Amino acid sequence: MDGKLTEGERYDTGQLVLAGWTHGDGSGHESYSYWDFFDAEGRYLGPDVCGIEPLFAESTITAQ
Repeated sequence: MDGKLTEGERYDTGQLVLAGWTHGDGSGHESYSYWDFFDAEGRYLGPDVCGIEPLFAESTITAQ
């Protein structure tokens, strides 16, 4: 099962395994990097302006 992250929560980004992307507004996620969705401290920034966000393998999601 794939999981969304909680906006504002810090995660162990080194353990996350990308499983896919949300559909958002349908504009596509080509050239996206999930690293762009985190700040320098590993805090998840939430979906982009198109509503697209990364999904991760549930077993790899560890909040800090």
